[in-house]
Amino acid sequence: MEQSNRRNNELNSWIDKISDENLKHYIRHRVLPQMQFYSNKSQKYKSSYFRWINASIFISFLIPIASVFSDGSILMKAVIAALGAAIAGITSYINVHSYKELWVNYRFIREQIYTILLYYFTSSGDFSGKQQEEQNHLLVESCEKIFKSENQTWKEKNVSTTE
Repeated sequence: MEQSNRRNNELNSWIDKISDENLKHYIRHRVLPQMQFYSNKSQKYKSSYFRWINASIFISFLIPIASVFSDGSILMKAVIAALGAAIAGITSYINVHSYKELWVNYRFIREQIYTILLYYFTSSGDFSGKQQEEQNHLLVESCEKIFKSENQTWKEKNVSTTE
């Protein structure tokens, strides 16, 4: 969280220096909220992924313990089978919901936008050697290209899973 606050403060100090009010508004009201959205989604899916993985690990530890104390009764066999089934269920649940993939993708998109902003503010990369107005247009085009691509990917995944 501290790194996020530091980064946001850094971005805000650079944004304050922008003379073009339209671009300043675009960054503050379009780019930064999108970055926050991707950050929040990434954190949500990361948390869900680790919650379910940790549950699976914990249940996995219980199987050998239950086996050691098993007296061969039907009850103990049922407990061990239920634990195994719970692990299979959790693993399937994690795979169906793609928590890890979503966490990594949202984090990647957020970092991609952050990198574009850094290049813009430091006149580096694709922004190097260009006039200010050209840099401004390139910033908007680059960010919107990422937003559009992510939106298209989301649409394709959701349409393919509902058909």
